[in-house]
Amino acid sequence: MKTTLLFLLFTLSFSVPAQAEDVDIISLHRNGSLTWTNPLTNGLFSVQWTDDLASGVWRETWNPLTDLMVSGPETTVSVPMFYRVKAIPNPLIPLPMGVEVVYAASNPSGATWERRVRPVARAELSTGMDYTVTEIRDPQSLFLIPFRSTTTEFHEISFGIATNEVLMFQDAPVGTVWTNDFADGSRDQITIQARETITVPAGTFDCLKFVSRELNNDLKLSSMDWVAPGVALVRSVNYENGELEATYELAGNGGNPPGIDPQNYLPLAVGNQWVYEPGYGDGPRTDTVIGFEQIGSVQTFKLERQETAPDNYQEIRWLAWDGSSLRLHQIWGNEGPIQENPLLVDPSWTVIRSAVSAADQWEEHAAVGSYEFSWLISVQATRSVISVPAGVFENCLVLRTQFTLRQDGQVVDQSRSEQSYAPGVGMVLNNSYENGWSDAPYSQKLVRYTVQTD
Repeated sequence: MKTTLLFLLFTLSFSVPAQAEDVDIISLHRNGSLTWTNPLTNGLFSVQWTDDLASGVWRETWNPLTDLMVSGPETTVSVPMFYRVKAIPNPLIPLPMGVEVVYAASNPSGATWERRVRPVARAELSTGMDYTVTEIRDPQSLFLIPFRSTTTEFHEISFGIATNEVLMFQDAPVGTVWTNDFADGSRDQITIQARETITVPAGTFDCLKFVSRELNNDLKLSSMDWVAPGVALVRSVNYENGELEATYELAGNGGNPPGIDPQNYLPLAVGNQWVYEPGYGDGPRTDTVIGFEQIGSVQTFKLERQETAPDNYQEIRWLAWDGSSLRLHQIWGNEGPIQENPLLVDPSWTVIRSAVSAADQWEEHAAVGSYEFSWLISVQATRSVISVPAGVFENCLVLRTQFTLRQDGQVVDQSRSEQSYAPGVGMVLNNSYENGWSDAPYSQKLVRYTVQTD
């Protein structure tokens, strides 16, 4: 009977047609894994189920099968028999269920606090459209607001001041203007003022800047908002009667996110590979775990970085997790003072700490002949949301590194860089800076990867 049931579910899963354009279910294995194609560069997916294709009712939760009140000797319920995958392609602001986003808040008096934003439910409201009910929590207040995001628009229903949805943001040309009318008679005029690159505690983002003014109040400022399309609302500055009230910036939260194995920030297994664009040569940068090697008593993995011609830079790092941190035991590069022989790092350097919080930092040093290397590494965020061509990644660890090379005590080279690591994936973004952290970075973004964690 067990084999028959598994075969029945396996067969029926293939009878479900694709419910989103160019998204196809490939397989449903007997071990319970469902696989589908993903043609989207950025999207949200929901696995839905039904017991009856003719009913047209598809569910995303187990609510009908939990907390059942049973009084008779027998009970019959409808259980999942068919599956489909529903895609929301390229939402302007993704709202993945249960994923909490943290904002650092402050006001002109110097007070600081955290605002936490978390989608908690899906609902079809009187408009006939699906909304994501989102919890917005401050230390002294809690709001539940329905949002609806499409590829180009972000809508809100503000209970108490609006009976219908209002258009908060849209991806449109700079200079676009529209008006929102509210139930209390007030009206706001919203303008897309600019496209800007801004830096907040969670990282650096390319944003649309929105300016909202009160039409019934001498066009006084109501808010200024910066939205990174496909990522999040990155910064929001609120005004009361034209006076600054509070500022909210997307931020990391202290400590590793719960449930994340720190070793997954850079999964080390032979064959793991990450491809980044642009490279310093004519093609992409490729990082590959090419093998392992015993260094002293430590089994290390060899991580090779390869740039294409005409740059042709090559580097190998010998890395190992020691249970508490990712440590560098040896390094070689085809440029500079370590091109002839690998530099044995003794004691080994800490590359990633397994238990970190924002503002943590540490320093590492090494010497080769007359050359002295130093690295100052600081934690910028532990729950950053990073969008790159390979996808949108939550709970990213963001590290900044200041590198200094001295020869005979004189500084001969300095650089600044920022690396973002996604759990279960590895490094997804590498920003290099010339003169300061405020400069526009040279960014290498993850475009594809192959990772196994075992």
